[in-house]
Amino acid sequence: MKQTPETIILLNFVCEDIQKAARLVRDHGIYTMVMPYTTPVERVMQEKPVGLIVCADQGVPARESDLNRFKALGLPLLELEITKENLSAQAEKAIAFCKEKCGCHGLWKLENFIDEAVADIRAQVGDQQVVLGLSG
Repeated sequence: MKQTPETIILLNFVCEDIQKAARLVRDHGIYTMVMPYTTPVERVMQEKPVGLIVCADQGVPARESDLNRFKALGLPLLELEITKENLSAQAEKAIAFCKEKCGCHGLWKLENFIDEAVADIRAQVGDQQVVLGLSG
C-alpha cells in the first residue's frame, strides 16, 4: 500500500516528541513515517521518500557517522532539535521544508489511508475469516 507519492520519513535520533512532530506535519496533508535512526537505508528507500527529517532532542545532535548514511542518499534532508518548548516552531520549519524543498502539495488525508488499508486487507484475505486484535 502506497498512501501518497509524497512520503516524508522522520528519522528518530532519540527525540522524545517525534510522534507529536509527525502528527503536526500530517495535519497539513503531508504523509509522514517515523523510523529509528538504526533503520537500514535500503528499508528507508523502500518507502520512496521525497525527503528526510532528522529529529533529535535539543543538545543531543545526531552522530555524524549515522547522519552521513542518510545524507549519502541525495534526498533533501532537514535536521531538527526538538523540545516541548519549540515543537510548534520546529514543526512549522518541517512543513515549510516539505513544501518548498521536497515539493509536497499537502494532498494526503487519513480517510484515504484508511480506505486503502481496508481495501488491501480485503484483497489479501479474500473470502477467508480473520482474527483481529486491535489496540489504541
